[in-house]
Amino acid sequence: MTKKMVLLNASPRKNKNTAQMKRTRYIKFIFLGIVAVLLVAAAIPLSSVWVGHIPQSYSYNSELPKPSTIVAWVDMNSGIVQGQLDKRIQSVRDELDSASFADAPEGLVVKSLKIPVEGGEITMYSIEPEELVDAKEIPVVIDIHGGAFYFPLSKGGVYSMAYYAKELGARVFIPAYRTSKQAPFPTPLLDCYAAVLYIRNHAEDLGVNIEQLLLMGDSAGGCLTAGVTQYIRDHGGPMAKGVVLVFPVTDRSTAYESKQKYRDAVWTENANENMWNIYLANGDHGMLKYAVPNQSDDFSNLPYTYIEAAEIDVLHDEALAYAENLKSAGVRVETYEVPGAYHGFDADQENVFVKSILKQRTEVMRDMLTID
Repeated sequence: MTKKMVLLNASPRKNKNTAQMKRTRYIKFIFLGIVAVLLVAAAIPLSSVWVGHIPQSYSYNSELPKPSTIVAWVDMNSGIVQGQLDKRIQSVRDELDSASFADAPEGLVVKSLKIPVEGGEITMYSIEPEELVDAKEIPVVIDIHGGAFYFPLSKGGVYSMAYYAKELGARVFIPAYRTSKQAPFPTPLLDCYAAVLYIRNHAEDLGVNIEQLLLMGDSAGGCLTAGVTQYIRDHGGPMAKGVVLVFPVTDRSTAYESKQKYRDAVWTENANENMWNIYLANGDHGMLKYAVPNQSDDFSNLPYTYIEAAEIDVLHDEALAYAENLKSAGVRVETYEVPGAYHGFDADQENVFVKSILKQRTEVMRDMLTID
């Protein structure tokens, strides 16, 4: 049964400007790209970028930073909008490619390595506590980043894994998989699968215990994580001790009530539809269950899974539907609905409320690592 988290002693963050500046994950980049569109709106016909209706408003959790609502006004299918996003995507990619990581969070070390994938190679980043740099046989977390399948891994996305590395005493790997605008499905999925196999095959050199493997992903990264987990079960590879899915994408269907109820929330139904069109531009290649995890024909023999749904999110219902499918197949599942939370609510890790959620996640992850 899904529980709503009740977090006590959490107070609103006083300095919202500081909170906004700390938003490091992909939603920031989506908003910035759309802002760029609006700044030139005087020279662009409104009908070419407007979503076509006045967005609804929602009562988000007051203990969280107030989210931007810009995306609700914009048609993500607009060529103008997509053009601006493409520029922002390239900027994010360039920033990561040139990063020295000299400003890494205190006490953390970031490294990168190239790994082979079908048709070339990708970069995979790792972040770990300084005191564990030479450690062997430590737990390993593979994080598959979100970003609508088309936003690349950002420098801030790498840094966002610092919390998990410290709290779990783990080495966290984040593959910079090829995104859907570079190569639609199945390339992003297969890149992530290749990353898992690489870590298994080089576990000794990487200083990790592959028997202590956790997989995690948020949003579209949650979809990839769920898909990769099913792919590992069917095609071979190290089965994780646990899987963590945070406000995950799990289904393309528009039949869920939350798709309409929260269609104008932080992540809109319009944006969600556009995301799927880009990701599956070349079809599903006969691999539908790996592209759209909720449409799988087999939910059995999968690891202990933690699914966290944001209450005010178009993805809310499909996240919980995936949990029910797993439970029906006998998989151990734990779910939490975060009250009043929006998509990407956890970007500001200094927020008191967010800290409580992160603590909850890592407690579950520790529990996963103790399973025999």
